[in-house]
Amino acid sequence: MNEPWYKISDTSNLHTPALLFYPHRIRLNLEKMVEMVGDSNRLRPHIKTHKCPEIVRKHFQFGIYKFKCSTIAECEMLASLNVPDVLLAYQPAGPNLDRLGALMNKFPETIFSCLCDDPEIADGLNHLGERLGKDIPLYVDLDVGMHRTGVEPGDEALALCQKIASSDHLQLKGLHAYDGHIRDARLKDRIIRCDAAFQKVTEFQALLKEHDISDLTIIAGGSPSFPIHARREGVEVSPGTITLWDKGYDNLLEGLDFLFGAVLATRIISKPSTNRICLDIGHKAISAEHQQPPLIMGLDDFKLVGHSEEHMVLEVSSNQEFKVGQILYAVPHHICPTVALHDTAQVVRDHTIVDEWHIIGRKRKISV
Repeated sequence: MNEPWYKISDTSNLHTPALLFYPHRIRLNLEKMVEMVGDSNRLRPHIKTHKCPEIVRKHFQFGIYKFKCSTIAECEMLASLNVPDVLLAYQPAGPNLDRLGALMNKFPETIFSCLCDDPEIADGLNHLGERLGKDIPLYVDLDVGMHRTGVEPGDEALALCQKIASSDHLQLKGLHAYDGHIRDARLKDRIIRCDAAFQKVTEFQALLKEHDISDLTIIAGGSPSFPIHARREGVEVSPGTITLWDKGYDNLLEGLDFLFGAVLATRIISKPSTNRICLDIGHKAISAEHQQPPLIMGLDDFKLVGHSEEHMVLEVSSNQEFKVGQILYAVPHHICPTVALHDTAQVVRDHTIVDEWHIIGRKRKISV
């Protein structure tokens, strides 16, 4: 009988907890992503999920050369791979303004852009462009309902766009509309809410056109909504989680059928009673998402009863046999912050660990 896809044949020397990557499944996820969008030029994937150079290179094989990221370190990782177009999907404030400038000097072949929703930040970026002797491309961050960042489409956003467009060292490149608050389980409901949120962008584009601002690039959506935005002509989409996928989205989102590309190998480190086991995937190894348990592969009947820094305690059926030292495989509820907890990932092909990939982008600082 064939072993389940996630199992490693020889775990005798496997240090746990261990983050495992499965390249074949990652590649299939990327292949499906491109197929769903139809044009790799309309993809700007977010690397916050994997933060890994080798996975970025896998995107190159599909003709994807534009990326989105959240930190200066992630920007630097992408630029070190000769990515030509990097969007910092985060408004740089404080010392990050100068760090962004340092990256532009260090990697002149990469075009760096960033988000902006504040006039004072626009001024700071304009001064930075003056010091560098170049124009800095900006995307105005629109709040289309998430109320986390951005400026609501309307007069205030118009004034910001006009300010950027008229600045000496800024380029108004486009608009950014992230709708991460839309996570309806049913695809039909997700489409309705997504279309309603994007209507604000459409109306704002018309307002901009009245003031002679047009031909802007629109970047919209994340993993839950990217197939919906992919139907809109001229819109770039930026899914992230789908590269590795996770239990949370797999359980929640109808219409998205991606593969788990990352798993945590964990050992049973204690068995305090016949119906209780303790694993070594505490908060420092797996993201603690509102006490949401991971998916334990091959184990259906369990309950999460404790989660602390180094321990996860499960209540299990007394009919099942467990041994201290036994390996189990867990799919996190939320993969993005889980990956950020690990320096490296073990690469698994055909049930064998064949390589180790470094999670370079998890660093807060690489060199800049």
